Amino acid sequence: GFRLGFLRISASGLLVFWNVVWKALFGVLALTLLTWTTPFERIVVGLEQLRTPAVLVMLASFTYRYAFVLGDEIVRMRRARDSRGWEGRSLAQARTIGQMIGVFFLRSYERAERIHLAMLARGYEGRPTTVHVSAPRFVEVALGALVIGLFLVFRLGIRA
Repeated sequence: GFRLGFLRISASGLLVFWNVVWKALFGVLALTLLTWTTPFERIVVGLEQLRTPAVLVMLASFTYRYAFVLGDEIVRMRRARDSRGWEGRSLAQARTIGQMIGVFFLRSYERAERIHLAMLARGYEGRPTTVHVSAPRFVEVALGALVIGLFLVFRLGIRA
């Protein structure tokens, strides 16, 4: 091992660090590949079939559905701010950002209230409802096998 300032770094510690970094990068790669190749509705059905808690499935579904709506809201607020001559160069204008965050939170909260009431009016009972999804296509099975195969090759290769 060696010292880096007040830290003592050992070879086994570096190996553990590398292992964690590798697994995190592989997880991000697998998740990216999954989201690029699979429609979100199929991901939700897959999570349900894997017996993921309903609350997590519902939370993921709502997050996906309304992230775009909230993103559009932010774009509209920025456009309105810029049309009023905001330059963002002085510290005094930082107050505007705080006000925008507050307004965004309130608008989001009010929108969530309206959406919840609309869902209740349409018979929502707190359970996710999914559509029937067909069997996986060959491309999806092949990509899944590729990801698992790469993981096994690298995992077994590191131990060898």
